[in-house]
Formats: sequence, C-alpha cells, structure tokens
Amino acid sequence: MAAKKDHVAIIGAGLSGALVAAGLLQRGYQVDVFDKSRGTGGRLASARFGEGSMDLGAPGFSSAQRNKLLALADGLREHLQPWQVQYADFINSTNLSTLTRHVSVPRNSALTRALLQGAQLHTSTRVGEVVRLDGGSWVLKSDGGEVLGEYTQVVVAVPAPQAVPLLTACPDLARQAAAVRMTPLWVMLVQLEQAPERLQSLDWLEGGHPVLGRIVRDGAKPGRSGQHWFIQASDIWSEGHVDSSPEQVRDELLQALESFTEQPVKVVASRAHRWLYAQAGVPTGNLKSMNGLHVCGDWTCTAEPGEQGLDAACLSAARILQNLD
Repeated sequence: MAAKKDHVAIIGAGLSGALVAAGLLQRGYQVDVFDKSRGTGGRLASARFGEGSMDLGAPGFSSAQRNKLLALADGLREHLQPWQVQYADFINSTNLSTLTRHVSVPRNSALTRALLQGAQLHTSTRVGEVVRLDGGSWVLKSDGGEVLGEYTQVVVAVPAPQAVPLLTACPDLARQAAAVRMTPLWVMLVQLEQAPERLQSLDWLEGGHPVLGRIVRDGAKPGRSGQHWFIQASDIWSEGHVDSSPEQVRDELLQALESFTEQPVKVVASRAHRWLYAQAGVPTGNLKSMNGLHVCGDWTCTAEPGEQGLDAACLSAARILQNLD
C-alpha cells in the first residue's frame, strides 16, 4: 500500500485535530482522521442526555476565542451563535453582569463535525502504533496490529499520555510528551425539576468555591430549553477525587449544589463524567515536528498568560498548518 502524495493522517478528532484537518483540506491535502470514540469533539464533545443531548465539555467560547476559531476556519461563522449570559461568581452571586459567550447550535460538538467535512473519518478506531518506513512514509496500525493506511505525514492530536506510545518512532518527541503532566476534571450533567431560587436569574457561575468550579445553565443556550445544568467540579477537588466512582462524585456535587443554593434540589436525571486528561498542568512549550510526524493539542504549546486550553489548541493548530505550508 503506497502513500498518496500529500495524504495526511490525523489521530484525534478533537478541536485541534479538526482545525488542522480543515486547514489541510483547504490546501488540497487528502486527510484521514482517526478517533477511538464513536463521535468527534474531544473535550468539545456532547453526550446523549434524556431525550436529547448536552455539552459535556467546554460550555462556550469568549469573543476572543471565537475570533481565533474564525481566523483558522471562517466557515465556522455560521455555526456559532452569541449567547448573552447572566454571570456571577460564587462569592457574590447577587452581583450580576452580562457577558457574551458563543456556542454552537444545536450543540458544541457540531463544530468539529463541520470542520471534518471532506475528511475520511474513522471513528471507534484506536490507533496503536505509528511506524516509519524506509522510504520516509508512515504506516498506522490499530492496537490489534491491523494496518490502517500509509501516509506521507501524521499529526498526533491526542492528550500527552495517549500520545507517548504513538511517538516511539521519534524518541525525543515521546520523551517530551511523557514529561507533560495532565490533570483531571469531573463534570456532571443534571436535569432539575425546577431551578433553585438562588439560580433563577443566573446562567453562569464560577470562581471561589472549594468544590464547584462552574455552574452553567445549558438549557438557556440558543436553540435549547429546559432545566438542564452543567456542573463542573473545581480543579483541586477533581484531582483529589480522580479515582472516585461516578456515583460518589454525583452525590458530592449535588450536596455541594444544595449547600450553595441553601435548598434541596429535585433531580430528574444526572450523569457524572471524568475527563482524565482535561488540562495540561505544565505544557511542553513549542514542540517541533520531526520527519513528518507532528504533535498537536493544548499541551504542545504555551498560550499567553490568562488564556485557556482552547487558546492553546488554536495556537497549536495554527503552528502545524504553518509547518506544513
């Protein structure tokens, strides 16, 4: 099986991998994308919930983040809608301000699906090995040893611990990936019978709580409805409960919610999810590509102070596209 000219494989269908795929498709490359999950999105994934779905990852984007996305993929403009958010922090939840956030309709995972239009997408496919041939091309093999394809270049766009075994052909890249510390994050999707009084006028709460990192009214996003809430645990609490069961996490987050709202909540449905590799504790800096093997994602480069993982994901995608130009 010979590699076609400008045939690139991307491992990981999260935001950074999807941005690279869209950029390469615009430049005339043939692109295959592999992901171990059933769908796309990575930490922008959505999940089935009740009779519909909810955002399981990042709940929205700032205007600055929206602009970074559009700079890389202007076609996303039609998929992003502004959301005027009633915002407060946990310490002073009565001091409301209005912020603009941007979300994708009908859900945030639609962004990566739009970016991947035109790519050959292989979901539920776990890549186990990336092998360099004598002629300089690359072969991908499944974790069962099946040859998945031969490519001129490969982009590894998965969290650092998952990238390490895929980078053995370039020991220096594997060593740098192994040195990255990534931290977990617990989130919970919950449908309430009604909003607690303290949350009635709020869409977004964050900052200053020992257990709760963020509360977002998912049902208030454009095109959505219902008492659907996204509850994110704090970074420190998540790390301390990395090995807890989803049932224990659910119970403790609901207890924290009731303590904050000072009233019982009536839960219709709930789901706790652990993002094991949610954030890069210490990014590597800027990794250099080697022999047609590239690494991409928020852990591969350092964003500006105050910026978040999405900013670094955009930066890393832009860097990969620049290297391939």
